[in-house]
Amino acid sequence: MSRFIACAFVLAACSDPPPAPPKAPEPRVTAEDLKRDTEKALDTAGKLATQTKDDYVAKTDARLEKLDADLDALKADVAKKKGAAKKKAEQQVAELQKQKDTLAAEVAALKKGTGEKWDEAQKKIDATADAFDAAFQELKKRLEKI
Repeated sequence: MSRFIACAFVLAACSDPPPAPPKAPEPRVTAEDLKRDTEKALDTAGKLATQTKDDYVAKTDARLEKLDADLDALKADVAKKKGAAKKKAEQQVAELQKQKDTLAAEVAALKKGTGEKWDEAQKKIDATADAFDAAFQELKKRLEKI
């Protein structure tokens, strides 16, 4: 009898598993499903764009503050100079101030904008800030030699 039970267990273990129940068909996608999902995707994309813009503006505002501080320090250095070198340096500082003011205006316009032409505005701001940085460093080096 125990052999019979053992054989029954072996046969049960070796037999094929029962077939899986048939899968339910995938529900059909409707135009309303597509509209809902598209609206959700656009909303998410808009939030990401706003977040990215806000992050960039915050970073640029911090950069403007640093430029202001650097420009103030440079003005203090120029004030200590004398003669023709001082006059020329004052003119260059005035030009740097104009560049910084232009940059501040571009950032202010970006803050008020709706996000259209975002990439163009960002590139323009970055280029203006980089030009300011280069001119600032050049003038700073020249002042150190005077």
